[in-house]
Amino acid sequence: MSCAPAFAAEQSLSCNGFLVGKGEPAESLIRKCGEPIDFQAVCVSLLQINANERPIRSEAERMLLASHCVRMDEWLYDRGPGTFYGIVRIRDGVVESVRDGARGR
Repeated sequence: MSCAPAFAAEQSLSCNGFLVGKGEPAESLIRKCGEPIDFQAVCVSLLQINANERPIRSEAERMLLASHCVRMDEWLYDRGPGTFYGIVRIRDGVVESVRDGARGR
């Protein structure tokens, strides 16, 4: 498992004329976009997860949130030649986030 930083603006993944975004079930993602081309388990700190949800009030709270790891699955989708890969994080069977990855071939 890796512990990679991930501060991303909320995005959605477009597949076959459908959009998939935060809060959708993973089954809906598979139904709309198919299976990912790759996947891996990642460790995401609670600090990263809570960054956009509420302000952190103290340095002690920041340290506590940063030290806790939440396991998520990260699925990679190929959006086509010359486009950025779509990276979708799944937490407890639900889309947690969508962001752009490296540019595809």
